[in-house]
Amino acid sequence: MNTYDIVKSLRGELSKFNGEQLDSQYQICWQYSGRLAQGIEADLKRIAGGSPRLFRLEFVINDPYEQGADMCSATVCYGRDDDFEVSIKCWINHEMVKVKVRKRPRSAALEAIANVLDKGEETHLSKFEQ
Repeated sequence: MNTYDIVKSLRGELSKFNGEQLDSQYQICWQYSGRLAQGIEADLKRIAGGSPRLFRLEFVINDPYEQGADMCSATVCYGRDDDFEVSIKCWINHEMVKVKVRKRPRSAALEAIANVLDKGEETHLSKFEQ
């Protein structure tokens, strides 16, 4: 299952609560966390290669900085010895996933992956599929 399918499924689960019962909504988010991590890693590997590993995952329900959207933010790394980081943001309510290179790699071996993913701004994950 790709990241978009997982986000769509999560949206369906969260929509049952109509913005209420935050504890239950967060519990559902964390139940989805493993699938979401696998989906993000698989999508990035398919698009750019390498061995992406989820480093950090955060959920925010009714994010006041995103007009009340339900959000998921992830940081993906490509190795323990390099600072190369990719940021993933999921707007769950809108089934939108964006990618941005947060830190360029120091290693020449990872430069090719960074060049594929680095568009200079947040880019819809679906744009890489075209």
